[in-house]
Amino acid sequence: MTCRELSALLADYLAGELPSDVEPRCKAHLARCESCLAYLHGYRVAMRLARQAHRRDAGRPDELPEALLQRILESARAYA
Repeated sequence: MTCRELSALLADYLAGELPSDVEPRCKAHLARCESCLAYLHGYRVAMRLARQAHRRDAGRPDELPEALLQRILESARAYA
């Protein structure tokens, strides 16, 4: 599995919705690729921040720049 292939599957991987033959390949790639593991971590953080931004009762952290917030929201809409 390539890094590009893994990145295309991240949303399904995190949702636990990968086919049973694909998930082990993703895990094997993540076990040996520090770049993809870091990307996965950043992806998780971005999705968590996007969910928080969409909640009506959750305030935006003061240290989150407006441009970053907009990119997070755009990304969340792309994967929704």
